[in-house]
Amino acid sequence: LAQAQSRPCSPSSGQRSNKMVCGMKAVLVLASAGSASALVAGGAHTGAHKGFLANNDGMRPDVVAATLAKVEDEWVAQASAFVECSASNEAGMHCSIPGKAFAKSCGTIVSAVVQASEGDRAHVVEYMGDVCKEKALEGWHSTRCQSLAMLLRKGLGADNYANRESFDSSSICTGLWQTVAAEEKAALAQKHAEGEKAEAERVKAEEAEKKRRHAEEDARVAEAGKRAEEAAEAEKEAAAAAQVAEEAAAKQIRQVAIRALAKVAAASPSSAANATAANATAQAPVSVAAEKANATVQA
Repeated sequence: LAQAQSRPCSPSSGQRSNKMVCGMKAVLVLASAGSASALVAGGAHTGAHKGFLANNDGMRPDVVAATLAKVEDEWVAQASAFVECSASNEAGMHCSIPGKAFAKSCGTIVSAVVQASEGDRAHVVEYMGDVCKEKALEGWHSTRCQSLAMLLRKGLGADNYANRESFDSSSICTGLWQTVAAEEKAALAQKHAEGEKAEAERVKAEEAEKKRRHAEEDARVAEAGKRAEEAAEAEKEAAAAAQVAEEAAAKQIRQVAIRALAKVAAASPSSAANATAANATAQAPVSVAAEKANATVQA
């Protein structure tokens, strides 16, 4: 761009393409500076056409494509601002500002191209075709460039003089604006849809996390209750086992006492009275133990 600005713009005699080059130089300068005024370089034309693309470093298709890519970025930003403003609840003339800025920028470029080409549609189609193929305009930039080139091809007539003198760029720019705005509206709708989907997924994930935590807490409480029940059951079983052991011990003591008394009675019949008393004495602790064991069982 600096190279284009620094080079003098004076078309050589016999080169129609030089006039187009000078006109596009002016467009690049204006697009870069953000100027609203259209500047179309002029020059005399004599002689035969020597090819639409002039051997001019400042106006090589790759140089023009790089600058046009930046202009297209500005157009997208303008269309996005218009769509978002229109979609909001705000009202007022400020929503028309982006469209007016686009119309002025687009009109500057289209008018310069038409005037610099002397209204020759074939020259415009040839040059724009080369520009749109450059790497700087890959992807949607190339598509946008081709849209502009197609609108120029359809908008320009076969009469070069009529194109130069009465061509109205507003129809082309209106068509291009409708295309850009429609694409940005679709992109904005997709962005909102993706945002809503992401929010829904976030809420869903939060709900799932809450359920997971609640389930873990319920499982923890249930496990604690189960352990408490198992401990109580183990304690009950231990108490029952102790009772059985106590009853067995009491029974054994009684049996030993009975056998001892039987031996005493057999050895000395005169000791029967003493044996009976001893038996009663032996039975007392056993009865007490039995009563204690019975009380434990009932408890």
